[in-house]
Amino acid sequence: MAEELQESGKSKKLIIILAVVGIFVILGIVLILFVALFAGLFSFGVYNPPADGGSSVAGRCIGMSRLAYVDSSATSSEFSILLGNGSGSTITITEAEPSGDFAGGTADYDSGLIGSGGNLQIDVDGLNLSGTYSGSIKITYEPIGALTKTETITCTGSV
Repeated sequence: MAEELQESGKSKKLIIILAVVGIFVILGIVLILFVALFAGLFSFGVYNPPADGGSSVAGRCIGMSRLAYVDSSATSSEFSILLGNGSGSTITITEAEPSGDFAGGTADYDSGLIGSGGNLQIDVDGLNLSGTYSGSIKITYEPIGALTKTETITCTGSV
């Protein structure tokens, strides 16, 4: 009988140890997920495709991660895109470099601070677009308190 009571005490200690270790493992996993989310490794709900499914005159733009597509338009001499700041922090655009069918154009953008959830517009002037186009804009920006980020947005459509 005394041996059974002693075995019962060891079992209780083992169950308590396993429960405490399990709690710490769960807390560690939750902590790692929060750190990864804060570091921007996950970008839930950031990419927003056009409401009309991409059938607008300007066409479709892809490639965004923390910047979200809002709207775009194209003429034979200019391409404009409106993007939302989905990075979660205030950003400053430091460079916008057009390429593809937008190469040779001059990118104009607001170089001021853009708050989280705010919009930024990039206009590429001096183009010679006719018919269909496929161009990219490489955007470099600096979130406050974070490292410089770069995103390349590729847009296709017709004029």
